[in-house]
Amino acid sequence: MAIRLKNAREAAVVLRSKGYTLTAICKTLSISKTTVFYWLKNTDAYGRIKHLPPTKETREKASTSIRNKYAAVRDADYAKGLTEYAACSRTPLVKEFLMLFLTEGYRKTRNTVKITNSNPTLILLAQAWLNRWTADISKIKGAVSTYPDHDIKHLKTFWDQLLNISETRIVCFVKAGPGLLKGRKKPLPYGTCSIMVHSTPLRSRLEAWTRCMQEEIL
Repeated sequence: MAIRLKNAREAAVVLRSKGYTLTAICKTLSISKTTVFYWLKNTDAYGRIKHLPPTKETREKASTSIRNKYAAVRDADYAKGLTEYAACSRTPLVKEFLMLFLTEGYRKTRNTVKITNSNPTLILLAQAWLNRWTADISKIKGAVSTYPDHDIKHLKTFWDQLLNISETRIVCFVKAGPGLLKGRKKPLPYGTCSIMVHSTPLRSRLEAWTRCMQEEIL
């Protein structure tokens, strides 16, 4: 059935290019009008094909090709990280940052290096490391999680001055929901800050460095 429908679809395209009307194509191929319309919806009034929707096989092939392409890039950067660890580990702040990343880093994506903490000193440490290893520091951004009793403008100004990055690159998210303020023994005066950069190469190298450091410890 799949093969027959595929051939019929190709025949419908040919007939349309020869000037057949939609009704004539349906009668010739014994296919429903809805199906033929779907097949030919990307043809112009003269029967010329503007674009045929990609088949499932084509989409899967393209998707696999893209995944393999970026997997190869990640593998290359990971291998680079393994070879450069010995030299990089002697650089100030690297091992401290790796420990910080292992405990406070966001690990659910292979494309972002992100550290979250409520301690401004630790966020400054993360920023110093990112500034050193990021090709374009303008891509470094911040995000602050706040509670309803926080002054958002004050927090944005505080983190802007501390990190010396534009307020436009700092986004504030207000936590909402009943009971968020109830039972808090010590409010977080500056909220919880995340500092991040979207960089697949750096993320892959970082994975290699953390692995090497853990192997040293163990």
